[in-house]
Amino acid sequence: MSDSTKLLNRFRAGALCLIGLGVLPIPVIGESAPVPHSNVPLRPIPHPDLSRLEPAARQRIRDTRAGLESMAKAEKAGPEELSPAYGEMGKLYHVQDFLGAAEACYLNAESLAPTDFRWPYYLGHIYKNKGDLEQSIAAYQRAMEHQPENVPAILGAAEGHLSLNRYDRAQPLFERALALDEDCAPALVGMGKIASSRRDAKEAIRNFEAALALQPEANSIHYLLAMSYRRQGDLDRAETHFQQVAMLERLRRGHATAGYPDPMMEALDDLTTGWRHHWVRGMRAFGKGRFEEAVKEYRTSVALDPKNPVPLTDLGSALARTGDLRGAAREYAQALRVSPGNPMLHYYLGTTLMGLQSEEEAARHYQRAIGANPGFMEAHFQLANLLMRLRRYDQAIPHYTSVVELDSGFGGRAPAGSPGGGQIRQMSILAHFMRAMALVQLSRHEEALTGLEKALEVFPGHPDMTHAVARLLAASPDPKIRNGMRALQLLGPLLQSPGGIDLEYVETLAMALAETGRYERAAQLQRDMISDLQRNRRFDLAMLLNENLALYQSRQPCRSPWREDDPIFTPVASAMDLPGPTTGSPP
Repeated sequence: MSDSTKLLNRFRAGALCLIGLGVLPIPVIGESAPVPHSNVPLRPIPHPDLSRLEPAARQRIRDTRAGLESMAKAEKAGPEELSPAYGEMGKLYHVQDFLGAAEACYLNAESLAPTDFRWPYYLGHIYKNKGDLEQSIAAYQRAMEHQPENVPAILGAAEGHLSLNRYDRAQPLFERALALDEDCAPALVGMGKIASSRRDAKEAIRNFEAALALQPEANSIHYLLAMSYRRQGDLDRAETHFQQVAMLERLRRGHATAGYPDPMMEALDDLTTGWRHHWVRGMRAFGKGRFEEAVKEYRTSVALDPKNPVPLTDLGSALARTGDLRGAAREYAQALRVSPGNPMLHYYLGTTLMGLQSEEEAARHYQRAIGANPGFMEAHFQLANLLMRLRRYDQAIPHYTSVVELDSGFGGRAPAGSPGGGQIRQMSILAHFMRAMALVQLSRHEEALTGLEKALEVFPGHPDMTHAVARLLAASPDPKIRNGMRALQLLGPLLQSPGGIDLEYVETLAMALAETGRYERAAQLQRDMISDLQRNRRFDLAMLLNENLALYQSRQPCRSPWREDDPIFTPVASAMDLPGPTTGSPP
């Protein structure tokens, strides 16, 4: 899923484990220790349970493993023979999602042939799917030592750093990818995100526009562009891209991300058989935004193994992206019958039901997901957002608090190498913020301010959190917390951003000026904003600013930090929140 590519990657990478399919690595049944060759220490290879596989796939793995073990015992076998044998064994485990066994095989292959690009490259994907971004980055970097110009390996390392918010490490890698291929759309998107993090809207727009021109089907870029144009103050162009996003959401088409050819991973397709062969083909079609094709492949996969929740689940996800939410709900419900009580499936079904406007039923499925797994952060978060939209602010607060508390063991930051580190951090930030907004709606402004200030201790300098604190200090109806001068101090760095000034920052500046008695300056700022909006034909927004203008002209301060109908109080689940395939990327 998108920039936002989207909050579910952590669970997509581990969803099969949650479903309990026995298709991902399970506790080792038995292990065989290979005989060391040439003093190279080799790892034992786990014996995963093959019972879920089709007979042909099961037999192929057994035959290949028997051959490997026989070779490993032969005194004459050297590293040049053993390394590719371990590698091929790893590939067979890889395509069946036995990630632990595949990892051990690839590590042995790499130990025996340290200069072979293939094995660290495949390990990069293994670790990414397991959610271990630190190990994934390290593996991609080892691969790059052998093939410095391999763009997929460079992108793997760069995107790992980007997910961990290490922009200074991600940028030179994206730049290297672009030096090798100026039409590398994922690298352009990565550079755009880095520029956006630095609030350089102009540079972000340049990169996002270039990426969209190369891959118009990568529609997740529309949202990134909309936010960048909005930050730059170009409301007309922002609205154009927001309309594209809104159209995708109405059609429930989902957000396809920019891609790059990866022959190494595509070659693994030839090793799959039966239901998994069509499932993998469906995964690839899904990842490229070809949802109709994905539906066809997933249906074939389901027909070959109708009691397997994996293709059932992914068929539901693909149907949702084609706009058939009712069909998606049917497939998720069927998967739940096969795997009853599964928290991930309740979560997927809840998300789909929100698209069908069945919000009460969606809430029940989120609650069941949490009941089955109280530590399910995403379910807490989405349920809290849903309760906010239903104006049940007091009920939303405990679920936002659960997200914050579940993340508190990381000090508000998912540790390096944890699943979906950057995405978990973003969810934690939003939970802090939205909990404060729920408190504001309940007129508990002092609690809201305290919560935001604590969040700033965890996420120092975060612009949205800083802005919210400034607005409460400038315009809260609670005199105990108002402090116009401190609000102005907090706004200073935000207003000096090289990427342009947000309209909301200027609106808050006017509130703070009025609070400190500078009504003429506040009124002039408000008039300037209204004139700009009218020039951009945003008469709806201009009218909303007239109320505060009247206050300042009457030498009165604002005592409503946010309007009652401000969209900030009704977080809307976007199409990016629709479930994706059950693994983060196809094997």
